[in-house]
Amino acid sequence: MGGTLRGGGEEGAPSFTVWALKEADGANLDRIQIVKGWVDEKGEPRDRVFDVAWSGGRKPGEDGKLPPVGNTVDTAKATYTNSIGSGELMGSWTDPAFDPKQGPCTTSAFC
Repeated sequence: MGGTLRGGGEEGAPSFTVWALKEADGANLDRIQIVKGWVDEKGEPRDRVFDVAWSGGRKPGEDGKLPPVGNTVDTAKATYTNSIGSGELMGSWTDPAFDPKQGPCTTSAFC
């Protein structure tokens, strides 16, 4: 579920296709995210989360963030319903800020 991309050179930004299915007896899915990690010009590890695919026909707001999918959890009964979300999500993502000169992230917990 992660790794370091090596090489690539000047060919351009990497692209990823993602696909997720909910478990047969599990809750519907809200979204698929990609976490990008890199080392900045000062040598500091950085990361950014990108929403790639999401349920419910939502659109990112002006701040680029998705509104919540909602909540069907009944805490008193410890139950939920699958009336929101999606049983399957699929999408493609290309890094919008790709820089082949950036070093890979090697010190962050997810690298």
